[in-house]
Amino acid sequence: MGDNYITIEDFLKILKKRLKLILIMIIIFTAASVILSFYVIKPKYEASTKFFIGKESIGEDQSYSQNDVIMYQNLMKTYSEIIKTPDILSSSINKSRVDLDVDDVLGKLKVLAIADTQILEVSYRSVDTDEAKKIINGLTDEFINISKELVPNGNVKVLQKVRLSENPVTPNKKINIAIGLLSGIIFGIIFAFILEILDKTVSSKEELEDDIDLPVIGVLPLTEKTRNDKNERMKE
Repeated sequence: MGDNYITIEDFLKILKKRLKLILIMIIIFTAASVILSFYVIKPKYEASTKFFIGKESIGEDQSYSQNDVIMYQNLMKTYSEIIKTPDILSSSINKSRVDLDVDDVLGKLKVLAIADTQILEVSYRSVDTDEAKKIINGLTDEFINISKELVPNGNVKVLQKVRLSENPVTPNKKINIAIGLLSGIIFGIIFAFILEILDKTVSSKEELEDDIDLPVIGVLPLTEKTRNDKNERMKE
């Protein structure tokens, strides 16, 4: 590498020279991601339900105006925060009869107000499928009861009963392995260039010509004596 720039040819030479290091890094990172995904990280399952937020009922003399739709869409944020209040969570935990505290449940709970709709999605992830279903069921009952008190003319209806994912939602083994493989390639190349920068030895006639910007007019053969001297210096 002459001057302060590197050519594509130099780049390929470094990769070829440090190919063994790069392959080792790829194997290490990929193996680590496989071990973590299959043997260390516990699989988590997701229980979820969906609510429709709207009016209690619509009679002959009532209409469902665009303003009503907008109002209930705006209320979605309020309902989202209501579900996550400590008192409601605590009551849901007690009804579910699970040995958890509010912070544990809150960390695994996700409340999503689906954009431009009156649908609220609530999901809970856990390594224990029974725990996930119980929490969502308890939270559903508690939320419907409290919402009637807070918004008397509102209607919170369960659109989707508690659904439990058949397969784990985390970890995503394929993505983790792909990330491990990509990380191995990136770090392998980085370490290869670091070693190349730190390596001040000249290993070829071409490198010497690049460094001194002069042609090499002769090369001395490596005799048995010089080879032994070199080995001795390396041992020291």
